[in-house]
Amino acid sequence: MSSMLTKIEPRFGTRLGNEKIKFTGTNFDSDHTKYTIIIDGVKCTPSAASSTYVECTTGKKDGVVKPLNDGTGRVFRDFSE
Repeated sequence: MSSMLTKIEPRFGTRLGNEKIKFTGTNFDSDHTKYTIIIDGVKCTPSAASSTYVECTTGKKDGVVKPLNDGTGRVFRDFSE
């Protein structure tokens, strides 16, 4: 059977790393050491897994973080370089 990914939480994070990411779905391998997870070129170290989820901890991403305002008063972070 093939694995199916149904959810990723949280959907957004910071460049600082050390954040837990949870991938939820079906038919995953429960051995977290079998996973290599790369998010935007940065390793996310697997820490737990079951047949329905995999968790990893993000690494730090180097680069510039620039605050943006879209005119509505909300502030965003621009992760582009």
